[in-house]
Amino acid sequence: MIREDVLLALKEAEDKRSKLVQNAKQKSEANLAKARRDAALKIEHGKAKATELHETLLEAKVQKIEEDSRLVRERGKKQAQRLKITADQNVEAAVIKLMAAFEREIDV
Repeated sequence: MIREDVLLALKEAEDKRSKLVQNAKQKSEANLAKARRDAALKIEHGKAKATELHETLLEAKVQKIEEDSRLVRERGKKQAQRLKITADQNVEAAVIKLMAAFEREIDV
């Protein structure tokens, strides 16, 4: 009977080992599936964060360009005002010279 007991114990041990291997495989597959889900979520989160960062940087660049454009327009207006003042002064001087030349011609 000892042989039968040994064979029975071996069969029980083999069944137990088989169940342990099966459970380990199931846990491994579950862990792998969870890891894949977690990785997919992290990738999606990373993409969303990258898109948000891109939009923030783009908005900052647009604001910088708009500010630079405003400064250029202001400088252009100031330069145009200075040129107008200079042109007005030159017109006044030209009119005075023309009047003087005209008066000299009439006196001749």
